Amino acid sequence: MDSHFVDPIGRVFFPNLGQFRIEVVDTNNNPITTFGKYGNEDGHAKQSDIPLAWPTYVAVSDRYSYIADPVNRRVVRVKLK
Repeated sequence: MDSHFVDPIGRVFFPNLGQFRIEVVDTNNNPITTFGKYGNEDGHAKQSDIPLAWPTYVAVSDRYSYIADPVNRRVVRVKLK
C-alpha cells in the first residue's frame, strides 16, 4: 500500500515523517505547498497549524485531505483551499 496520493489534476500528496507534515508537489516534483507541524490534538497550536505526530498515510477527495496519524490515534481531515 502506497503512503502517497495523486489527485485528478496530478498533484502528489505525501507524508514527510521527519518534518511532521504533508508535502504537495506537481508531476515534475516541484513543491506546491506543505501543511502540518509537530504536535498533538491537545496542543496549543495556532488556528492555521495542523498538529501531526506521525503522519503515515494521506488520501484526498475533491474538498478534503485525510491524514492517518497513528501516534495521536486519529485521522485528521483538512479542508483544501
